[in-house]
Amino acid sequence: MLNRRLQRGNVAPFMILATGGLLLASAYAIDVTRMTGNASQLKRATDAAALAVGRANADGDENVSKDPTGFATAYVRQNLGMDAQLLDNLGEVTVEEGRSADSNPTYRVTATSRHDPQVSGNASQDLTVHSTAELISKPLEVALAIDSSEIENAMTIGVNSKLHTDAARYFLDRLFGTDSSGQPRETKENLRVALVPFSQEVNVYDPQYSRANQPRLTEWSAPGALTPPDYGNVLLHQYGFFKRYGDLRNPQFPDRRARRLAFYRGTNTNESYDWIPSPAQSKMQVVAGMIISSNENMRAVVSERRFFTLSATNDDGVENLVDTDASIPNAPLLPLEADRNALDGRLDEIRGDWYLQVMPGLFWAGSALSPNWRGSGGWGDNTYPLDFNPDGSGPNRKAIVLLLNWNSGIATEDQNQSIQDFLDICQSFSDNGVEFHAVVRATTPLTSVPGGTSPVSIASDWLTPCTDGGKRLHVIEGNSSDTPGDLRTAFDSIANELKSQANRVLLVE
Repeated sequence: MLNRRLQRGNVAPFMILATGGLLLASAYAIDVTRMTGNASQLKRATDAAALAVGRANADGDENVSKDPTGFATAYVRQNLGMDAQLLDNLGEVTVEEGRSADSNPTYRVTATSRHDPQVSGNASQDLTVHSTAELISKPLEVALAIDSSEIENAMTIGVNSKLHTDAARYFLDRLFGTDSSGQPRETKENLRVALVPFSQEVNVYDPQYSRANQPRLTEWSAPGALTPPDYGNVLLHQYGFFKRYGDLRNPQFPDRRARRLAFYRGTNTNESYDWIPSPAQSKMQVVAGMIISSNENMRAVVSERRFFTLSATNDDGVENLVDTDASIPNAPLLPLEADRNALDGRLDEIRGDWYLQVMPGLFWAGSALSPNWRGSGGWGDNTYPLDFNPDGSGPNRKAIVLLLNWNSGIATEDQNQSIQDFLDICQSFSDNGVEFHAVVRATTPLTSVPGGTSPVSIASDWLTPCTDGGKRLHVIEGNSSDTPGDLRTAFDSIANELKSQANRVLLVE
């Protein structure tokens, strides 16, 4: 009996110890579970922050460029949810930039949080997790065809060019983004932009050469194009210009003096807008339909600083003046360019020009993106434009963005043929993987349109089929103080879409 009592007495301490051990193990398990949960939640937060840093860098967001650590910290805290302890114990958040094996930019976000065991009484310890996002950027080529016309009717000079150039600069700001100081980036690794100012024609004068030596004039011209007998040039023959001055290369010719040069391709409609072949593959005609008149007749007042005249005399001894062709814009086309300063400089040259014809703007915008124009036979760059990407699966993206005041425009007398040409060139853009966007200002009704059709409906009829059923068409009606803001809204939308297509951010760890 005594022995049994002793045995029962010896069991009690072991039971107490066992119970204590179970309680301690349970406390430890609770704290480990809590720590694991905290680590998982912290990892989700750094994942979100790394992706956000990558996307913001792709978009050129000045918030991440100015303060990447603050930007990442805000995202980490936001994604920790309502856990007060995690938020209170969050320590340092850091951001490191690097390069992947494919030389793509990477962004590593590291966060540290203090874990305080709540049950076991163990000492606090730091939790450190990190996440890395990789930014995969596809080369993006954008041709911005910008309406440089000023005249809204035959007698009134408008003031639209600054409105358009300001909008173009805003668009470039959105495409290029900002650097760490909040200033616009001078370059962006995967971005090239061409500027195509247009009125009735497009100026392809090459500022790298003097007016007496324009290689494009010689190398791009078809046989006989420098002494053309057709178009307005009949008058040049009649007034003895070619007999007296040779041909259109003469630096005294008003267009050469004004640093203006324009071409067109073919004589048939289906040739005129074939934008893909380079001049080496398909020679071109020179625009030289000069006004021969008094030097005050129909002068483009806004372009006077580059407006010249030259005397010519016909066989009867009657002298007249050959004027600078006001249909050719003051600012030349700028081929694909990575330097933001060069783009701004070319925008500065837009002064306002004559009436508007949309088709030359589209033709040359396409040519600025055609790989056939690569090298010495075209724009002179051996790398750009890159190859077409018809199905969108390739390594690059191409887009044309059209900005115009529809009311500045004149089509041809044959409206049906004009719209067919327009739709045909749009289809050829689509067939070659060139995405088309349009921003159209419709400021006043077109009284010359039968039935009083509004300019908005005209713009939609022409442009809706070209912009994926109008999904990439932005029509701004009226002419109010809200117009600059409306233009910025339109270009925000376009820039965001283009950047999302060209940039992809992946979580790699």
